[in-house]
Amino acid sequence: LPLLRLITWAIMVFRNFRWHQIGPIISNSIVYSFLGTVMIVVLGFIIATYTRTAPKFLSEAYGKVTLISYALPGPVVALVVLFFMLNLADIFHFSVATTTVMLLLGYVIRYLGIAYENIDDGYKKLGMKHHQVARTLGKGYYATLLTVDLPMLKPFMLSGATLVFIDLIKELPLTLALRPFNFHTLATQTHQFASNEMLPESSIPSLIIVTISMLLTTFLFQKKVE
Repeated sequence: LPLLRLITWAIMVFRNFRWHQIGPIISNSIVYSFLGTVMIVVLGFIIATYTRTAPKFLSEAYGKVTLISYALPGPVVALVVLFFMLNLADIFHFSVATTTVMLLLGYVIRYLGIAYENIDDGYKKLGMKHHQVARTLGKGYYATLLTVDLPMLKPFMLSGATLVFIDLIKELPLTLALRPFNFHTLATQTHQFASNEMLPESSIPSLIIVTISMLLTTFLFQKKVE
C-alpha cells in the first residue's frame, strides 16, 4: 500500500517534476554511497583479517567496538565526527566546515560493523585449513591472503557491500548533519520535499531509493542462492 501510494503521487507530478535537478542528486547518492561502501568493506576486511588470528579477547573486543557505532543514532555519530574535526582544527590551525570527507568519515564509523560482521562470519565458515595448506606449500602470508582467502571470501564481501550500500543510499540524519552546503542526496531531497509539504514530489526520489534497494536486494538473494 505505501508503494502504491508513492506510485500514484509520482504519476500525478511526473510531467511537472524538475527532472533536470534529479540527475546530480542521483549521482551524489550513488557516488558517495559507493565510495563509502568501498572504504567500509576494505577497512572491515583489514580488521577481520587481523582479528582472525588475534587472541580471542582482542577479537571479541574489536567486534564489539565496530558494532557499538552501528547501534548509535546518526546524529550522535555526526556529533562525534564534528567534535573530532574541531579538536583536529585546534591542533593544526585550520577552519572547519562540513565536507564530503567528513560525510564519508561518518559513514565509515556508522556502518563499519555491517561489513566487519559479514566478513568475520565468512572467515569463521571458511576456517583456517585452506590458508594453512597454502602456507605449507610455500606461499607467503600475503600471497595466500590474496590468492586463496580473498577469492573464497568474495561472496561474504559482496553481501556486506550490498547491505552497506543500501543503508548508505537511504541514510538521512548523518547526511543532513555532515553534508556540505547545497549538497543533496536522494534521502535529503525526499526529506526537503516532505518538510515543505510537497508530498507528491517526494515520491520520485523515494521511489528511486526503493528501486535501487530492491535491485541490490535481488542481486544479493541470487548470489546467496548460487
